[in-house]
Amino acid sequence: MGMRGKSDGPSLGIYFVVRYPDGWKLETFCCNATNDFGHLWYWAELSRRLAKAWALHHDRTPHQLADLLELHYDGFPRGRVTQPVQGSRYCVLNGSNLTKAMGIPRRMVEQAFGIEGRAKWIFDEHEQCTRESRDVVRRTLGIRDQWRCAPDDLFDQISIKVGG
Repeated sequence: MGMRGKSDGPSLGIYFVVRYPDGWKLETFCCNATNDFGHLWYWAELSRRLAKAWALHHDRTPHQLADLLELHYDGFPRGRVTQPVQGSRYCVLNGSNLTKAMGIPRRMVEQAFGIEGRAKWIFDEHEQCTRESRDVVRRTLGIRDQWRCAPDDLFDQISIKVGG
């Protein structure tokens, strides 16, 4: 698990669940309410680390891979831990993109932020993976795994309603 800005107690922050050559990993950035730089800022750093790891398995340089990944921060599952709204439960805004095959349960995300058992998971459309970015990431890195993404057109939305 990769962690940046780790705190000793409960923390706010952002997370990504990303695929490295050796498997899925939770990458977190803990912060407080005054230094939340957001997914784009953290993705710039994270995409360079991913590119470096994957370059060993490609004929492209880390720089070339990073350039291809740079605009696709919404290709992997991600979320945000926010201040408790009422009571003592933290909110984990997420796109509902985690799968069991990733091996990253919600509990692991809560542990990373020191909020285990004190979190309410809330679906947030903004945190969803987009199909376009997911597919670019998969194609660029040669990932065969599949994961959920937001429906990106009317046909997908109709298929979901009709197909169940």
